[in-house]
Amino acid sequence: MGIDYKKYSEAIKTKAVKAAVRRYRKRYRGRKVIVAVDRLDPSKGLVERLKAYQKLLERDPKLHGKVVFSMVAAPSRTDIAVYQRLAARLAARVEEINTLYGTDRWQPVDYMNIAQPFEEVTALFQVADVAFIAPLRDGMNLAAKEFVASTHKNGVLILSETAGAAEELHQALLVNPKRPEALVDALQDALSMRRRELRRRLKHMRKQLSHNTVQYWAKDFVKTLQQPIRSPKPRTRTLNSKLTKQLNDDYAHAGKRLLLFDYDGSLVPFSANYQAAKPPKSLLHLLETLGKDKANDIVLISGRRASDLGAWFAGLPVSLVAEHGLAVKKAGNKHWQILEKSDTTWKQILQPALEKYARLAPGARVETKPHSLVWHYRAVPPYYAQKYAIIIKRVLRPSLKAFGLELLQGNKVLEIKNPRVNKGVAAQNWLQHDYDFMLSIGDDMTDEDLFAALPTSAYNIKVGRGRTAARFRLPSDEAAINLLKKLPKAAA
Repeated sequence: MGIDYKKYSEAIKTKAVKAAVRRYRKRYRGRKVIVAVDRLDPSKGLVERLKAYQKLLERDPKLHGKVVFSMVAAPSRTDIAVYQRLAARLAARVEEINTLYGTDRWQPVDYMNIAQPFEEVTALFQVADVAFIAPLRDGMNLAAKEFVASTHKNGVLILSETAGAAEELHQALLVNPKRPEALVDALQDALSMRRRELRRRLKHMRKQLSHNTVQYWAKDFVKTLQQPIRSPKPRTRTLNSKLTKQLNDDYAHAGKRLLLFDYDGSLVPFSANYQAAKPPKSLLHLLETLGKDKANDIVLISGRRASDLGAWFAGLPVSLVAEHGLAVKKAGNKHWQILEKSDTTWKQILQPALEKYARLAPGARVETKPHSLVWHYRAVPPYYAQKYAIIIKRVLRPSLKAFGLELLQGNKVLEIKNPRVNKGVAAQNWLQHDYDFMLSIGDDMTDEDLFAALPTSAYNIKVGRGRTAARFRLPSDEAAINLLKKLPKAAA
C-alpha cells in the first residue's frame, strides 16, 4: 500500500509546517539530525536503536556536539505491563546517553514521548539528515515512505529489511535490526554519505512512491475486483500416436513449411545455470538435417541474447530471433536486424531492485540483456522462489506502468521488457508468406503470443504442463525432439 504522496511532498508549503521547521532548526543549531518516529511498541526496536546511537558516539568522539538523535515514541497501550517496562527502559537509556555524553550546550538525544501531529512529524522529516527506521518486525511501516515523500533536504533513509516497505524502498540503507554492529555501521555510512549519492538514492525512491500512491493502490484494487473471471479454454489435446501420424502426413505432403521452435525447455532441458545451456551436437545435427530440406523455413525464436544464439547456431541453415523478438537474423544473412528500437535508461533504475531480491533469494541471478532484464530463479528453493517472485511483481508494478514496460512470466524466470516486442510480432516476418504446413513448439508464457499469431490450422505444441492456447501438448523437450526426428523420414 502506498501513501498520499502529494500531501507529504507539498506539506512544506503550509504555514504550520514552515513554522515548525524554523523551530526545529533553531533547536538543533545546525547539527546533523537523526530522526525516528514510532509508536512505543516492543516490535519497533527502539532500545536497540538507542544502543546503536550510543555505540556510535563511543566509536567516533568527533561526532560529539555535532549530531542529535530526535526520537518520537508515541505512547501506546499504557495500561499493559510490558509496554510500561519498555517505556521505563527507554527513558533510562535516554538519560544514560545524555548523562554520559551531554554538555551544557549539547543534548545527544531529544526524546519526545508524545504523539506528534502531522505538521510536527513532517517538519522533523524536513530537517532530518537521517531517518533511522529499524523495527524488529513490521508489516509495512508507512513512516519510511512518509519521510521519503516529505524530505526536501536530501536525507538518508536507514530501513529495517524486515519492514514491508523495504520491498519497495530498495535504495534505502537496508539493515538487519538484530545485528547491533550493522545498525552502527549504517548510521556512520548515512552521516558520511556523499551528497550526490544520497540524492541519487532519494530521487529513485521518490519516483517510486509518486507512482505507487495510496490512490493508485485503491484504484488498482477496485479495477481488479471488477475484472470478469475468464472462462476456461478448451482442453489442449495430447499429441498421441494417431495425431502424430496425421502431423507427419501433413508435413510430407506440404510444398512449403514453416517450423518455429523455442529453445530452452522446448528443444533442450532447463539448466540451473542459464549460461551453461549450450545446444548438444545431436540438436545441431537435427536442425541441420531439417534445414537442408529446401521446403523448410526453420526459425529458432528464443529469449536468449543475439550473441548467444549467433555463436551457438553459426553456419546452420536456420533463422534466429533473439530476446523474444527484438532482433532477427534470417538464414544466410550475416547481420542482425533490430525490429524495435527503444529507450533502455529504465534498466539502471530497475536493476538494483532485481539485484536486491537476487541477494535475498539464495540461488537467484540477474541477467542483463541489451534491451531487457531477467530475474532467474530456477536454482532458488521453492519457498523463496514463490515469495520473491510475488514480491517483485507487486513492487515493480507502478514502475513498469510508468515506463510502459511489461513483466513477462517465463519458466522460472521473470523478464522486464518492451511489451511491443514478442514472439508473435516477430513471426510476422515469415507469416506474410504462404505456407502449406506450420509447426510451432514452445513451453511457457512467452510462446503464447506465437501460438496466438499462427492460424488455427497450424500445429501449435505446448511442451509441459500449464494453461495454453496451443492445440496440442507434449510432456517434455525429449518428446519434442523425438517428434522432430521423425519428420525427415516422413518426407522421404
